[in-house]
Amino acid sequence: MFTKLESDAFDVNKSSEELNGCFYDFNNDGWLDLYVCNGGGGDFEAGQTTLNDRVYINEKGKFRNDSLLISRSNNSSTKTQKLIIK
Repeated sequence: MFTKLESDAFDVNKSSEELNGCFYDFNNDGWLDLYVCNGGGGDFEAGQTTLNDRVYINEKGKFRNDSLLISRSNNSSTKTQKLIIK
């Protein structure tokens, strides 16, 4: 069973083109965090932040964007990103 919770963390990037995602506990707190893969590029120009992958940290059911956890060697997920976990 799921309970809908409001979170502004996702609204900021609603113009992005998400291609995939996965849940993983990035900060080892027992709560699954969300890695979102972006891509596309047809409607976006290279270098735009709308193409960047994102990490949302799950804080007991409420997500916050903490995309500084991942490197920016490539702006979109057309290539594998190297994860840097602090």
